[in-house]
Amino acid sequence: MGKRIATILAGLLFTAGLFGQVPANWTVGTSAVTVAEETGSFSEGAKSLSATWTSTSNQDVISDAFAVTEGASYTVDIDVMDNDPAGRTTVAIIWTGGPSNTYSNVFSVDNAEWQTLNYSNTVPAGATHAAILLRLYDVSAGWSGTATNFIDNVIFTENGGSNLVPNFSFETWESPPVADAGADQIVNSGDLVTLDGSASSAVAGTIDAYAWSQTAGPAVTLSATDASVVTFTAPATDTTVVFEFSLTVTDNNGGTDTDVTTVSIFVLNPITIAEARLLGSGSDVVIKGIVTATELGNPYYIQDATAGLAIYDYTSFGVVAPGDSVLLAGTLTVYHGLLELGSLSYYEVLNSGNALPTPIAVSASDLDMEAYEGQLVVLTDVALVSGTWPATSGNLTVNDGTADVVLRVDSDTDIGGSPEPYWPLQQLVGIVSDYDAVQIQPRALADITQGLPPTPPDEFVFLDFETDAGSFWAPTGSGSTIGIETTSSFAISADFAHTGVRSGKLILNAMDDATPGWFVRLYDPAPDHVLPTSRVGMWVMTTSADIQFRFMMKDIGAGGDSHYEGGPWFDLNGVEGQWQFVSFDLINDVHTAFVNSDGSFSSTDFVGLTSLQFQSTTNDTAIIYVDDISEYPAEAQTVYNDFESSIGTWWNPSQSGSTVGLTTGTIELSTEAAFTGAGSGKLNLVAAIDGTEGWYARLYNPSPSQIPVYDRVGFWAKGTNTDVRVRLMLKDTGAGGDSHYEGGPWVYLTADTNWQFISFDPIRDIYTSFVNSDFSFSASDFMTLTGIHFESSTNTDAVIYVDDISSFAEISTIPYADVTLKAQVGGDAQYRSFWANGSWDGTGTFDSNWSGPLVELTDPENDGIFEGTVALVADGTTYNWWVGS
Repeated sequence: MGKRIATILAGLLFTAGLFGQVPANWTVGTSAVTVAEETGSFSEGAKSLSATWTSTSNQDVISDAFAVTEGASYTVDIDVMDNDPAGRTTVAIIWTGGPSNTYSNVFSVDNAEWQTLNYSNTVPAGATHAAILLRLYDVSAGWSGTATNFIDNVIFTENGGSNLVPNFSFETWESPPVADAGADQIVNSGDLVTLDGSASSAVAGTIDAYAWSQTAGPAVTLSATDASVVTFTAPATDTTVVFEFSLTVTDNNGGTDTDVTTVSIFVLNPITIAEARLLGSGSDVVIKGIVTATELGNPYYIQDATAGLAIYDYTSFGVVAPGDSVLLAGTLTVYHGLLELGSLSYYEVLNSGNALPTPIAVSASDLDMEAYEGQLVVLTDVALVSGTWPATSGNLTVNDGTADVVLRVDSDTDIGGSPEPYWPLQQLVGIVSDYDAVQIQPRALADITQGLPPTPPDEFVFLDFETDAGSFWAPTGSGSTIGIETTSSFAISADFAHTGVRSGKLILNAMDDATPGWFVRLYDPAPDHVLPTSRVGMWVMTTSADIQFRFMMKDIGAGGDSHYEGGPWFDLNGVEGQWQFVSFDLINDVHTAFVNSDGSFSSTDFVGLTSLQFQSTTNDTAIIYVDDISEYPAEAQTVYNDFESSIGTWWNPSQSGSTVGLTTGTIELSTEAAFTGAGSGKLNLVAAIDGTEGWYARLYNPSPSQIPVYDRVGFWAKGTNTDVRVRLMLKDTGAGGDSHYEGGPWVYLTADTNWQFISFDPIRDIYTSFVNSDFSFSASDFMTLTGIHFESSTNTDAVIYVDDISSFAEISTIPYADVTLKAQVGGDAQYRSFWANGSWDGTGTFDSNWSGPLVELTDPENDGIFEGTVALVADGTTYNWWVGS
């Protein structure tokens, strides 16, 4: 709809309502009078009728008919305010069944006060109904082209009875119609133009008449003036022309409304964007270009072969897309240093799907030049100088080796909240913009080519079992071992291998006695040393069921207390051919007790891997393969949910369709327990007693955290039901991902009073299936943590606390090296063995201690200088040797 026309009556101290409105039960009987609701002056109630006429012909306003009694005496009274010398008001009665009209001999006189016109007579013979006719006429001596009177309190009574005139004091008014002349149009010469008023509507009643007229522009011939839809042919023109047309609609109550619409023919001759930029702020220009960016909110950007420009206009005529060729007319302005085209008077998409301009290769030091403003450019080798990767929008300072520049992330892009890219960026594509200083604005994540992600450090393998089984004793060599025969053994084997061609094969022949179960401590008297901040792991395979495994470390480094500390027990899955990764995170895992454990490491440099421990509750013989005993470097923790002030975006378990067997499943903040801080997430899981044993709860996150695919994911849990097991669920949602769900290993909650660390290492752990799992991640950048799953085989309620849901990125390699020793020794020591301990002083004298790795010395040059190599010596570690036979 175009602009609405309103009429203002000047010089009258009244408050007129909307013209075109009519009072209920009244009809405007002639075309040159307009009535309106008057609330500023009245003699009865709160309103009166304002009547304005513009003709010297009589004008009429007529009431609805009402029943009368033949022969009855009647009286008519009307109140009139007539302060206009150009017009008068009189009254008549229109009869039904009797004579056509009875005209009174009373009329108004000029007076600024309300006056009452009174007329009495007898209802004529045959009359059954009557209607009041308000007759408005001119006074020739004072006629000025228009006249206005106000009328109220119209009374018709019979024999002194009640008033028979409906809506006699004009308190009720019908809503006027609504005219709609259609949307403004832009056309070309020769086009058949349609003016469509069919969307006009009558709020009360129906539209009875349409009246079109041309109010501006060179005259054209309309196909009709009294139809709802009319047409004309746009004429030829050498200049821009704007036509204006008015539509007035009239409803069956006599109400009217008017609307206008415009039709424009633009004749535009664009200049290049470079030429437009030279004209500067305040210039009206016509330009044409390809849209390069719409993702930056307002403004968007266009570019031609010469330059680029920002387009800023909230009232632009349509929506554009990158690749659209547009023709624009508007005014240049400058906003915080950025030249923009705004106040668009013309907008046209010429065509779509065009190739975007190739980004111009520039250096950051070039971007201060106006020549690049508004254009697509590309920087290479872009390093982060300062700033935090934004959650929604923000500025960072970056440098490509030539200068600093602001990288602006707009909230309308998909960049804010995405995982921070690896720096330095290989490429950064964006629009050169300005906000009191030059900026480069990427349009989307696709404009950022991140640096190569750090390759996950290779594990430092202590023992690969390719040539020997290390220095482990036989399974029965430790006094802690019980329940197996002395025929049990441990040696290298070519049966299976995780890497290479061999692994360590452990044959455990259980005793056939009345005591079920066995415990095996595979002891290493010369333990490998690992950093107290690292993680120890290895791969295990067995076909035997009901076997658990854990690592046992000894706190033997500088400041250590020589206590034993056990890692978490792992349930071995017993699947032939499937290697299972088991580990002990020395920082995060909850320690298990053995002998003198105190639950922590106090050594500052290293701890020793003293044994591999296995246990079973059955008397079954077991064959277990182990491979690649390794150390993994320290990890950087990123906490996604600390449950201090919010549960984040986790749903209640009962909200997930995957949850079954529960009557209640909720998560809430709790201060009853916390691994760190003061709060945790408290899960209340109430089992349904429905005849089906067990339940499954899916803690689902509809807005999951994005985690680099190389990272391990973990959290801490404390449960009150030892029959509950838990796993993490990740989704392959990053670039190149297939959106499949991948589950981590199931872990039983065994720590009801202590916190237990639960993790999923997507590089090394065996995956578990869920929905569409394919047991791999194909995304190149990130995965998302969509859920934590809990399961119980019994109908037992559970209260479980969770805290510090985190990712862990490996941040360092392990500083080890092989060290070759040379020593000149006497003949009695030749071809003998040396045992390491502490430090070697380099002089050929050796300390007497029987612990440490065995080193064989040889004399390759036959010159009395013997050599021996100690493999995998940690940085900062020194040794002494004692000559042994």
